[in-house]
Amino acid sequence: MKLKKVVCMILFALVSVALGACQDTPDITEQTTVDALIEAGLITHADMRDHEGFTSHDHMFYETDFITVYNLLRSTNESLIIYVGFAACPWCVYAINPMYEAAREQGVERILYINRRSETNHFPCEEDEWRPSDMENILMAFLEPHMGFVTRGELTRIFVPEVIVWDGTTVIASNQGTLAGHDAVEESLTEEESDKLRQIYLYMFALLK
Repeated sequence: MKLKKVVCMILFALVSVALGACQDTPDITEQTTVDALIEAGLITHADMRDHEGFTSHDHMFYETDFITVYNLLRSTNESLIIYVGFAACPWCVYAINPMYEAAREQGVERILYINRRSETNHFPCEEDEWRPSDMENILMAFLEPHMGFVTRGELTRIFVPEVIVWDGTTVIASNQGTLAGHDAVEESLTEEESDKLRQIYLYMFALLK
């Protein structure tokens, strides 16, 4: 156990150094848009095939990372919808289709998807030794005045799926998890519950119109 913790700390230090070295990139100015970052290859159309039960190829999810979203939030006035999750998250499995359906109904062109478990976006230790990446901590600190994060010990963390609606200056809506009281490990969502979640997302996305 002690050896595992030492290895975990070493990995954390290495990741922190690597992130610190690239923290000033990409160079985002006030004129930068999501379209420009897509053209530059810093935001790409997400491959969602590993999300169980999600079959749409013509979807609005675009994959990015914590540093790009952080720089967009602080440097541009563009409205954004941000989804933080990962394919193996049980709650994300039940959220992805209602989110997609609501976005399609509202004519949403893009949802910025941060894959929490990608190599860029998380600290690679076992779950019981979980640590957020430096850039996740920075993004969370930026958003914390607007949102209710949950603290586990000394660590503040995002619980996924986290869907955030940003109007260019502040968070105007967010939804964490699926529905209140739903334990995705123990139970699925009924059709009625899934539609209720879709309506929550519908309301959130409509706020940008």
